[in-house]
Amino acid sequence: MKTVLFVALESELPKELIPTELDIDIYYTGVGKVNSAIVATQILNNYDPNETIVINYGSAGGPKEYRNKLYRCDKFRQGDIDCRPLSELGQTPYETILWDTECIDFDYEKIENGYECITADQFISNPTGIHDMESYSIAKVCKLHHFDFVSYKWISDSGDHNDWEKNHNKGINKFIKVLNMALYKRLKEINQQILFWENRQASGNMGKWYNSIRVEILNKKKQSILKKLNK
Repeated sequence: MKTVLFVALESELPKELIPTELDIDIYYTGVGKVNSAIVATQILNNYDPNETIVINYGSAGGPKEYRNKLYRCDKFRQGDIDCRPLSELGQTPYETILWDTECIDFDYEKIENGYECITADQFISNPTGIHDMESYSIAKVCKLHHFDFVSYKWISDSGDHNDWEKNHNKGINKFIKVLNMALYKRLKEINQQILFWENRQASGNMGKWYNSIRVEILNKKKQSILKKLNK
């Protein structure tokens, strides 16, 4: 399973900090709904939705009690569109003319206990929830093209751009811990594969040699993961 990671800015998560053992492709979208929608569409055209998980990580605004914490979001809403009376606040009118499905909220039921993220191209003063500038548009692209999607948001500020500049990159370690949990899952899969090849019935010396090579390769991957987890 391939993982595609979208981040707005490299300063929020430099590529070299991503564990190399996790098969993750990271792309930087730039700031805002338009930029992130363009990049997500271009990139995801090269991936199979049945073999790909899409993640968005980045900074966001939120209430003071949310500050300096990482939140997993699985529901997304557009926060700055107002076409009343043609549609309700936060909804795009005439969506069904263009798409087969109404893209208003994106609630991925497989992920439990997620938060809602509201996307708008502006700093929100005194926010009451989680607000960013990219996740809704990436979620919309994923929804339309049938990709699984989740977003992790580090709350850096409460609408003050100065606080954002100071804090927007301070959630990296917490997010890396989330990614490392995937390393543990990968480690479990490798152990299962090693067990399979160690117990596989081989046909002749060539078959035994092939089994041993497979185990050797898997053990090298295992040691690489263990080294990363023990850092």
